[in-house]
Amino acid sequence: MSFIIDKQTLDDLEIPGKKGKRAVQSLFKVTKTKGGTEQLDELFQYPLASAAAIKKRVDVFKFFYELQLEFPISVIHLDLADQYLQNTDERTLLVHKKRSFVQNLKEFIQPNSQTQLQIAAIKAVASIGKELEIFLNKIANKAIASPYQDTYDELKAAREFIPGYETMNWRQLTDLDRYFRFEKREKLIRLLYLIYSLDVNITVAKVAKTKELTFPTVQDKAAPILEITGLRHPLLSGAVPNDIVATCDKNLIFLTGVNMAGKSTFMKSFGIAVFLAHIGFPVPALRMSFSVFDGLLTTINLSDNLSIGHSHFYAEVVRMRKMAEYLNKGKRMVLIVDELFRGTNVKDAFDATVAIASALSKNNNSVFMISTHIIEAGDKLMSLSPDISFICLPTSVKDGKPFYKYKIENGITQDRHGMLIVQNEGILEILNKNQDRI
Repeated sequence: MSFIIDKQTLDDLEIPGKKGKRAVQSLFKVTKTKGGTEQLDELFQYPLASAAAIKKRVDVFKFFYELQLEFPISVIHLDLADQYLQNTDERTLLVHKKRSFVQNLKEFIQPNSQTQLQIAAIKAVASIGKELEIFLNKIANKAIASPYQDTYDELKAAREFIPGYETMNWRQLTDLDRYFRFEKREKLIRLLYLIYSLDVNITVAKVAKTKELTFPTVQDKAAPILEITGLRHPLLSGAVPNDIVATCDKNLIFLTGVNMAGKSTFMKSFGIAVFLAHIGFPVPALRMSFSVFDGLLTTINLSDNLSIGHSHFYAEVVRMRKMAEYLNKGKRMVLIVDELFRGTNVKDAFDATVAIASALSKNNNSVFMISTHIIEAGDKLMSLSPDISFICLPTSVKDGKPFYKYKIENGITQDRHGMLIVQNEGILEILNKNQDRI
C-alpha cells in the first residue's frame, strides 16, 4: 500500500522546491556520494504507510545520530568502482598473455589510457574493501544487537569478496578484473548500494544534529493521533515554535487569524512535519508522536486553471471533491486547507466553510486543519460542533501598527486589522489627493 500524496501537496509544502527557491529536501541533500543523493531522492518520493517500516528507519537514523560518524569511504574510489562495474564488455578484460618478462613489465608500468583506468578501478575496489573493514571494526561492538545489525552483517559478508592485497602484480590484476566485473559483479553492486545507504544514514543523522531536529515516535494505533511540541518551519530562521494536538475526539483543527498572522506558515510547518514523519526522517520540533495515515493532501497555494476556463473557486471545489473521495473510500488522511473557498464571495465562503468543516468533524478516522479569516464561520461552528479544536494566531496593535506574534492560542481571533493596514499604507490619502486635483 502506497502513501497518498500529489504534486500540489509537495509544491504547497515546498518539499522538492522549485528552481532557485528553497526546499525542505535541500536540508538533507548534503550527501557525499552521487548514489547517496539518488537514494535520498527516492526516500522523499515514497513515504511509508506502515508503523513497522517507519519505526525501523527511524531507529537506524537514531543509531547513527548517537555515533555521529564521518563518511568512511573515499568518494573517488566509489565513483571509479561504480563506473567500472557498469562495463560488462568481455573484450575489455585485461589479459595475461604469454609474453616476455620485459613486455609484461612495460605494459604494467606504462599501460594505455583504457588499461590505466581499469587498473585504477581495480585498485579502488580493493581500497573500498580496506576502508570498509576499518569502519566495520570501528562500529562492531555497537552494531551488534542494534537496529543496524542486519545491514552490518551484510556489509561484513560482502567485504569478504574483496581480496586484501597490499600490492598487485599483472597476473593478479587480470584475475581480479574478471573476478570483480563478472564473477562477483552483482554482489559488488549490492555492496555499493549499501555504502550509499550508509552515506544517507550518516547525512540524515548529521542534519538532525546541526538543525536541531527530533526523531518522531510512531504509534501503531488505528485511531488518529498527532501530537507535536515545539513545531517550527525548518526553512525559517528564528521561527516561533508552537504546539499542536489532534486526536479522534478533536480531529478537526480550525485556525483563525488575520492576513499575515502566520496561518499559512503554521499550516505548512504542520504538513512538513507529517510528511517527514512518514518517510521516517527527523522533524522540526522538540517532540512528535503520531499514528500512521494513508495519505496527506493540502490546498495552500492553489492556482486558477484559466486555460480550461476554471476559476479559483471551481479549482477549490474540485480539490475538495478529490479529498472527499478519499475519505469516502475509508482512507485515513491528513487534510490541510488554507482559507477554504477564498475564491468566492464572503457569504458563500461562510456557508461553505461551516458546512464542510461540520461534515469533516464527524469523520473521526482522519485529521483536518482548516484556516479562515472569516471569524464568523468559527463562531457558528463553535455553537454547532463543540468537538472541533479552535485555535488562532492573535495579533496586537503597537503605535498604530499591527504586531504579529506568530504564537498559537486557543479560541477564535477577534482581530480585524484590514482597514488599519490600508490606512497605514496611505492609500486613501493618495486617492483623496488625486481627487482634489481633478
